[in-house]
Amino acid sequence: MVDSAEVMRQDTIRFLQALRLQWKIGASLVTADSPWSPTLGLLLGTVLPASCAVAVWERRRAVALAHMARQSGRDQWEMMHLVIAGVETHVYSGTESVNTWLLRLLDEVCRLAGAKRISGIIARVPDESRLLGPFHQAGFIATLEEVTFAQASLVAATATAVPGLRMQEKRDAWPLHQLYLRSTPQIVQMSEGRTARDWQVKRSSSRFSFQVKRWVVEDRDGLTGWLSEYPGRRGTMRVQIGVTPGNARLAQDLVATAQRHAREASNTGIWSRVPAHATDVRQALADCGFVETGRDIVLKRSLAVRVRDSAPAREAKRRMARSGLTATQSRTWR
Repeated sequence: MVDSAEVMRQDTIRFLQALRLQWKIGASLVTADSPWSPTLGLLLGTVLPASCAVAVWERRRAVALAHMARQSGRDQWEMMHLVIAGVETHVYSGTESVNTWLLRLLDEVCRLAGAKRISGIIARVPDESRLLGPFHQAGFIATLEEVTFAQASLVAATATAVPGLRMQEKRDAWPLHQLYLRSTPQIVQMSEGRTARDWQVKRSSSRFSFQVKRWVVEDRDGLTGWLSEYPGRRGTMRVQIGVTPGNARLAQDLVATAQRHAREASNTGIWSRVPAHATDVRQALADCGFVETGRDIVLKRSLAVRVRDSAPAREAKRRMARSGLTATQSRTWR
């Protein structure tokens, strides 16, 4: 018998079964876009805001487990961690039982998302993974390909002063969003659902958010590029770069600037995850000594969320309810 449900700490036996599966398998079959602790995610799944863990059980043992977390400022989930019994690498034989468990897991994730009024689910799956087939069967579609670049040893690249480079300010949110719209394919825009709010300078609950540095490049025509630097694990630094289409020179200058900042901060390495359509940034990273370390396919499942009753509809229900009351009860109702 196969069963699926949200992992709840109150159900001690099932909770321990899910925890055992997680410890036994270890490595995730999906790529998270931000740091995530699987153990803490499971232990605090019912406490962390808008996060949860979903599992599939067969014959009293957990066989599949997924961690979900809400993306900042959006009503959609990102799959942060995924493990399946018997699957320890991204490439596997694709057995019938594994596909069945994964499809059952994804079905439960989508059902739970609808109940929690989540409009979309995002998952990053390595491009060579056979997990892509079951994800497509579950209604997920590929919206974006991302390439990961890394540089383990920071070479002494020449970093010239970038004209117009300055720290990001609050007033830059709308111009940055316009730059994003000019440099991003429409299908990606529709999938990500970003607004000007996503580009605001803000601090989240993450301890890393206080160390994030955001830069923009401005000329007389407005913003032409941006650079964000995030502290990573084990002394590494993650960078994200964006430029106006065709501005390869600026992309290379921003990469060299990020390398200089990493050396000044004594970072042990630097890496970046770049959309495949950002050809100028990808070429700049390759020219500055970065090596491609992986490719991910970003999948999305859009969900129909039931709209809450409007004010006129609620008032109509109240009038209908009052019509069945006595005069005294109706006055009390009001």
